[in-house]
Amino acid sequence: MSCHQCQDLCIEYRIALPTELRKAIKIAHENIIDGTIEEILSKADRSGQIPFIELAKSGAWDDVLCYRFRCQECGEAFCLTAETYHGSGGSWKPERKGAIRAVP
Repeated sequence: MSCHQCQDLCIEYRIALPTELRKAIKIAHENIIDGTIEEILSKADRSGQIPFIELAKSGAWDDVLCYRFRCQECGEAFCLTAETYHGSGGSWKPERKGAIRAVP
């Protein structure tokens, strides 16, 4: 269940343009810096992908992104995915469908 700390991140944000991906990366990075979320690292997820904090600092990304995060307060998990090579886009969203809140 999401908490007061991560509730603003509990949206599904569709990514169709590079500017939208930059915005999602910026917001995730800011939330890592302020301690709201942390990157979930696993050997299976790594497969040559750079750590998210390096991606956020460099501004250069691969053709396919898949990063997972968790709220440091309640453990709610989030996923940032994007396929940029073919332009099919991606999204930022909580992994648990029940956590997605409606955006006014």
